[in-house]
Amino acid sequence: MRHALALAQRGTGRVSPNPRVGCVIVDQDRILAEGWHNVYGGPHAERDALSKLNEPPTPSTTMYVTLEPCDHHGKRPPCSDAILQSGIRNVVVGMQDPYPQVNGKGLARLREHGINVTVGVLEDECRWMNRWFVKHGTTGLPYVILKLAQTVDGAIAPVPSRRLHLTGPQTQRIVHALRAEVDAVMVGLRTVQIDDPMLNVRDVDGRDPIRIVLDPDAQIPPASGLVQSARQIRTIIVCSTSADPQRLQHLLDLDVEIVPVQGTTEQVELAAALHSLGALGIASILCEGGAMVATRLITDRLVDELRLHTAPMLLGPGHHPGPLPERIPFRLHAHERVDADALAVYLPVTA
Repeated sequence: MRHALALAQRGTGRVSPNPRVGCVIVDQDRILAEGWHNVYGGPHAERDALSKLNEPPTPSTTMYVTLEPCDHHGKRPPCSDAILQSGIRNVVVGMQDPYPQVNGKGLARLREHGINVTVGVLEDECRWMNRWFVKHGTTGLPYVILKLAQTVDGAIAPVPSRRLHLTGPQTQRIVHALRAEVDAVMVGLRTVQIDDPMLNVRDVDGRDPIRIVLDPDAQIPPASGLVQSARQIRTIIVCSTSADPQRLQHLLDLDVEIVPVQGTTEQVELAAALHSLGALGIASILCEGGAMVATRLITDRLVDELRLHTAPMLLGPGHHPGPLPERIPFRLHAHERVDADALAVYLPVTA
């Protein structure tokens, strides 16, 4: 199953909003075939592995797959059909698929036809790898990762505001690798005005994410790097329904996508924005700034994962996330040292 998980990772950045899935077919101590979901719309992991199986299965042949095989017609026919036709009699599944069209149906069908099915092997690892597929598939909302880089004294930007890298090169490579993994990166207008970021992937291999700017009145500078590169990298402006129509048209002419949501020309409703972005098939969003957006996401309890990068420095006067109206608890999920920096991953505490 660990090998299947490693195979599943090869679909990173290529299969969303579908899950990353890996599959290994073994007999005794021999690997007979392996496969993974390689691209959205392409063969699922089980069919990919079965297409490489060059010998008939024996009673001990076992398929290991990280996610429950589907039992419905989507872009591809059901994987349960392919397994039944293969003659394999043993299937080990990492986790049950919570997607409503599957959710146990694939497991039940295999068992009804006499297949020996085991579920829950390395389930936590399988669920973590596909955490945004689970969120999007069951709610229609994207999984939101809030990334904050801060100093030891909690500052996330200097005063006066200017572009400044707080963390070191290895931390920045980790962030770029995460950009290549998620569907989209999101910032507020102020971050664009101060930093003029490109929000693309650099220093690591991987595809560029969709860029999203929360911009209530469509005030993003037309000369900004995001707007000027919108024809090369998909770029979305989330604005209010009352945004200036002339500015919107100018952005549309430059191939910027517009997603209007409820709100005012000062502030869009973040929950409405996430609903609209999820409806576009965006299953995961990495929010990289700034302080106001971070505070609102936390206050509205829209953060699924908080990644806090702490640099070993004291900044003194600096910008900090704003005050919260109440105590909002998180629990530590993981932590590691990245060169001189520290990375802590927190998950919200739910009742």
